[in-house]
Amino acid sequence: MTLTPLDQALLAAQQDPENQSLVDQFYAAFLGTVLVVPIYEVPTHVPMNVPVEADGKTPLKPIVIPSGEIHYIPVFDSLQKMVQWAQEEVRYMQIEAHSFLAGLHPDIYLALNPGQELAKEFVPDEIAWLKTWTDERAKKEVLPAGTEFKFQVPKRIPHLLQSKLFAYFGKKPEIKAAYLVKFQYGREPMGWLLVVDMASRKNQFEDVAKEIGTAVQGAMGSQVRLDIVLKKGEELDMEIAKATPPFYVRPHFH
Repeated sequence: MTLTPLDQALLAAQQDPENQSLVDQFYAAFLGTVLVVPIYEVPTHVPMNVPVEADGKTPLKPIVIPSGEIHYIPVFDSLQKMVQWAQEEVRYMQIEAHSFLAGLHPDIYLALNPGQELAKEFVPDEIAWLKTWTDERAKKEVLPAGTEFKFQVPKRIPHLLQSKLFAYFGKKPEIKAAYLVKFQYGREPMGWLLVVDMASRKNQFEDVAKEIGTAVQGAMGSQVRLDIVLKKGEELDMEIAKATPPFYVRPHFH
């Protein structure tokens, strides 16, 4: 079986577990993966060979397997791997890993690609840490009043970062435009700053900022900052908007 990108990230991390960058890259790849999760019950009208949408309205129950004193949920990064594991028809849902983790019971274990040569167990403490890790990496930083900052328009935007942002923006009609610059404030290392122009309330932006942070995981090194701010007419976002054209504009806002 051909190695998936997640397989490759796991293999690299397993071969050099002291390399924190490789470990971070695996976790980032996992959190951004659309998991195939076998489930118990779905509405009867759904065919067996069609994935069920996890829309938050229909209760979907992942298969939970007892193993001694623990219980684990098998999850897969491809339908082929799930079929090999099940060896029979089984209903399943497809859901991004970071969203799936959010609803897990704190005592549950995960088995990633059980039965495959490249497999991994996630223990409850690791899963709890991953939820925090996602929030921290996606968190929008607020600049203290009076902080000196500088930015520069990049000559090029990393292709992977741009493609992941475009893919996310394409699913969010409320995002009108976005500006991306290289940014530094105070004595912090140079990083990136994304200014998002969107038609929504502040509390909606906070959710979007977290989602963007998750969407771009794996597109930058683990030590590279990406700060995300809302375009709301203040000094920083307006100065950036005046200095550089948006690198993304939603078509119907032209």
